[in-house]
Amino acid sequence: MINNRYLYTITVIAAFSGFTSNYSSSAMTGALPFIQKYFELGNFLLGIVTSSLAVGAIAGAALTGTLPDKIGRKPTLRLAALIYLFSTLLVGFSITPYDLIFYRIMMGVAVGMTSIVAPMYLAEIAPSEKRGVMVTSYQMAIVIGIMMSYLIDYFLTGVPLNWRIMLGMAALPSAILLLILAFLPESPRWLILNRNEEKAMDTLRKIGGKNYAIDILKSVNTTVIQKTKPSFRDLFQRRYLKVLVIGAVLTIIQQWCGTNLIFSYSPLIFQAAGFDTSHAVLQTVLIGFCNFLATIISIRLVRTMNRKTILIIGLASIFITLILIGLYFQLHLTSSWILILSALLCVSAFAMTLGPVMWIVIAEISPSQIRSQAMSLFIFCLWTAGMLGTFSFPLLRSALGTPVIFYSYAVICMLSIFFISEFVPETKDKSLEEIEKLFE
Repeated sequence: MINNRYLYTITVIAAFSGFTSNYSSSAMTGALPFIQKYFELGNFLLGIVTSSLAVGAIAGAALTGTLPDKIGRKPTLRLAALIYLFSTLLVGFSITPYDLIFYRIMMGVAVGMTSIVAPMYLAEIAPSEKRGVMVTSYQMAIVIGIMMSYLIDYFLTGVPLNWRIMLGMAALPSAILLLILAFLPESPRWLILNRNEEKAMDTLRKIGGKNYAIDILKSVNTTVIQKTKPSFRDLFQRRYLKVLVIGAVLTIIQQWCGTNLIFSYSPLIFQAAGFDTSHAVLQTVLIGFCNFLATIISIRLVRTMNRKTILIIGLASIFITLILIGLYFQLHLTSSWILILSALLCVSAFAMTLGPVMWIVIAEISPSQIRSQAMSLFIFCLWTAGMLGTFSFPLLRSALGTPVIFYSYAVICMLSIFFISEFVPETKDKSLEEIEKLFE
């Protein structure tokens, strides 16, 4: 019988890293109009400042390819928490935009590390019937972090030098994360890989009892123990090609489905529609709140619906909202509720579907022997796509206009529906070892 209390305690601790990373990164959204004015940023430098965190995340993803295998999942999360703490303290004291960029890159390194290790850890430690909910909890923590940062940004809009406080306050959750990680057990699958079966069995018994621990040990032994220690060269074996392509494309889809623009640039988008700065930031709070509510619904969805179905429905819904936003700007409509409602529906569709399910699927399909390296590659692709999207938006908006950008992302959504329908396997209610056999 599964010990839900112990399992959910582990889940909350691991998922809090998602809260920390996205509180830290999303604080920039509300601060962006004030930073742009304070430093008098042009479109190019504005794109660099906004995308600098993604640049750091790319580096963090690359560095984390072998680190979790060498030192463990838990120590890697601790290292990320330390980087969060120092970078968030420093970013609020930036003197020039280049200081801000440097500290945001440093913060991004921790974000890249966390976004690999936390979902991977949760997927490894979760019983198959609870894996969807547990990995979705990471997405829930992400959206709570986003919502809290938006809310605090709004209340600080009238405070002098508010952007410094908005960015610097992220040091508080970073310190909390560092403290609570002391209570997190190491991943049993990592312990088995490193010949520490006794400690792994102790954690597995706490999760599901003696029989559960024995079953997991036998299952992992057949796919992990009999093989050699992994390296990045193992990624390029032909048998892993399909897994890597599917995982990489899914991460790119998540970043290029259009919602990333709303999360990163919503105050500027609403300002372009005629809102003043304070009201533009308020709309961002509404986006964060809808994001939160929709993620609660997603927990129910991942329990009852297939992964592929959820992804396809989500992308179709996002496609419709992007078309509506494009039409709003193209036709120069004056009814602001059309833009607000479209943005809220777009974010809600993402939060119920593509947001959490992408994390679940890439963690599930990563082969046991190269899970750390595969997740590193996937997150590298995710943050590279995110960086390109956030950096290019101010420049493309100036060159092509807002409607063309949203129409372009709508086309990507349609192509993504075809890709998922044809190539992504169903993974619901399968053990990690069963999923691995789907690709053999």
